[in-house]
Order: sequence, then structure tokens, then C-alpha cells
Amino acid sequence: MVLVKFVEVPGYRCPLIKDQDPEELEIPSDPQEILPEDVALDGEYGPATYKGLRWAGEVTEAIMETWVRADGRAVKRGNRKDLLRAARAQISMGGFLPPGYPRTISLDLDRFRRLLRKKIQTLAAERCREAVIQYRKRMGEEPGDRDYQP
Repeated sequence: MVLVKFVEVPGYRCPLIKDQDPEELEIPSDPQEILPEDVALDGEYGPATYKGLRWAGEVTEAIMETWVRADGRAVKRGNRKDLLRAARAQISMGGFLPPGYPRTISLDLDRFRRLLRKKIQTLAAERCREAVIQYRKRMGEEPGDRDYQP
């Protein structure tokens, strides 16, 4: 089993005051208009901002560990790998795969990092959309009002 731990600093907290109208901050009332490509990354891995508000902190760690079952217990195999800073990373498959399959898999860390940046932007946009949806629900708007679509 492979585990990856991501650390977001600071942890997420919605930047809107509970009953603040997002439109006052120029955030569209239609959640579908909030697009990941409109989210800015202030650093390589965040923080991510939309309309000047932070919707995702910086991803400061992406640590990968490989674990195996030995004598009925979970045991860590090998060392932790820092996916944000490592030059290369491999996963040892050991006896997981049948004969003929590779015993190690090399990870494309450049691709991983590009995808991570895009996912941070997507996460920020999703959090902003959810804040708009929740605001609209609190204001009593029903599905169908103002092109509302959860």
C-alpha cells in the first residue's frame, strides 16, 4: 500500500464571513462561473487566491510511504519520499505483482507536480463554489433560482 500525506499551511478556513454576500466581493453568484483557471497560485504550490481571498493554503509537504503486511502487521518499507523536493522516486512492488511485472515503478515527479498545482487551483475553486452555494441556501434560494446548480 502506498500512502501520501499532504500538508496545507495554514489549514483551510472559509475567508467569507458567514452571511457576507459573495457578490459584494465580486464573486459570481453562479457557482459555475468560478473557474480553476481564474485562481492564482501565489507560490509554486499555493496559497491559492480567488478575487483576492485565500481559498487554499500552501502545500508544504507531500510525503509518500510504502507499507506492506508482514506477519499480520503493517510495516513501513523503505524511507519516506518527499515528492515536492525529490529528484526521483520509485515504488518498490516487491511481491505484490506476479512474475514478469516490474519490481519497481518510477514516478514522473514533474508530471505529479504539474498536476498538483492544477489540483490546488481546482480545490480552491471548489471551496469558493461551495461557499457561494451555502450562502445561497442560507438566504433561502431554491434550486432553479438564478441558475443555481449544486
